[in-house]
Amino acid sequence: MNEQIKEQLRQILLELYGLDINEAQSRFSTQNYAFIFPGQPHMIRVNMAQRSSEQILGELMWLEDLNAEHATVCEPSPSLRGNLLEEFVLDGKICRASMFRTARGTPITVPRMDRMFFVCAGNLLGKIHSTSEKQVKNGKKYRRPMQLENFAGLKKSVWETLDPAVRDRIASIEEKVLARTRDAENFGLCHCDFHLNNFFVENNNIWLYDFDGCSYGYYLYDIAIFIMACISNGYRLGEDCVETVRQYILPYFMMGYELEKNCGPHYWDDVELLMAYRACFSYMMLARMGDTIPPAVQKWRDFYSYVIQQDDILSALSDASQMYLINK
Repeated sequence: MNEQIKEQLRQILLELYGLDINEAQSRFSTQNYAFIFPGQPHMIRVNMAQRSSEQILGELMWLEDLNAEHATVCEPSPSLRGNLLEEFVLDGKICRASMFRTARGTPITVPRMDRMFFVCAGNLLGKIHSTSEKQVKNGKKYRRPMQLENFAGLKKSVWETLDPAVRDRIASIEEKVLARTRDAENFGLCHCDFHLNNFFVENNNIWLYDFDGCSYGYYLYDIAIFIMACISNGYRLGEDCVETVRQYILPYFMMGYELEKNCGPHYWDDVELLMAYRACFSYMMLARMGDTIPPAVQKWRDFYSYVIQQDDILSALSDASQMYLINK
């Protein structure tokens, strides 16, 4: 963003929220600018017209409903005009801004990832999924996309560029996921980006934010994202991922999760399938970037390419961690 455009945005947001982005830390993702104000209880997100106003309002409405039950979900706050969503034109493009309560605590680091952390992470996600289940059963619907359709759209955009062997594996994994039963107990509105960069930890509280990608999908997908993030960020790096997931992560995560959400006897059966599905999604996101990419990005693309082509996701993660993450 050049200085002239930034100054125009500064004046707009100052009028809407009374906060000066020159005093904020700015971050940019693929779709949003985030302005975080040190010492202030709020942050501002500016969406550069990638999502419709209906979709963003659907996210904000869900966040308000979640926050009524879960204090550590970062809820939206109104502008000075009393609106949760503000829309304006900047440099000829439609932009949409929202303000959120700032998460408390600090980012999680691997040395802090102990049993209690996994219990607390499971407990928070169990609360969110339990609330979503009630909403589905009550017929409450938010204007948010289907995660399965997001996956299909991403696949279509990169399909011709992929190696045939990779395409076969992605198609096979997607077919198994699509064949799963969908009901209120296992399918509803999810965060769909529940990884370590999207929450802060304060003692035993986890403050969750960045609901921009929330979509209707399998609850296990949120759980798969979390487990994959723990592995890829180096939790017990170099050790057997089968043991890491089945003995050190999942039992404690399940303990916290099942305190909030009722799970049937086969609820957890397909968690490894959904991990493979997440690996496919991550690989295709990186493939969409094309061939001219930094070596660090290429490393991750190779990592996920290897993982999705193996039959056993946990063994594949063990091997891929040795090949691509250790000493790299």
